Amino acid sequence: MVHAAARAMVGNEKTTLFREDRWIGGFRLCELAPRIYNRVPKRVRQSKLVAEAIRNNDWTGDIGTKLAPEALEEFLKLWPRIADVQLADDVEDSIRWMWEQNGKFSARLAYAAPFMGWEVSATVLDVG
Repeated sequence: MVHAAARAMVGNEKTTLFREDRWIGGFRLCELAPRIYNRVPKRVRQSKLVAEAIRNNDWTGDIGTKLAPEALEEFLKLWPRIADVQLADDVEDSIRWMWEQNGKFSARLAYAAPFMGWEVSATVLDVG
């Protein structure tokens, strides 16, 4: 639940994981492009930061060659989303708690969410 309600906020991207954190419009790479995600070795997925991945488009080298048509389609949809990212060297990355207006984690709200009828999915918070 905590992972689903937290979003990585773009800064210098020196602490945000490229494939594991929710930094692409609140999505993880595996949610946007699962075939591309699965082509990358686990050790790379769990260690490459956004700043190093987008430098010279290094993230593309992790994917390999000979993409199936479905994976190529995912790649082509993902490319512009990543190409549009602008790093802010003077701003550190941060995590925003999506259930509080101030963006700070609240144990009170995290505990109360299921009792309030809130349903958590990877990308959507449904308040019933």
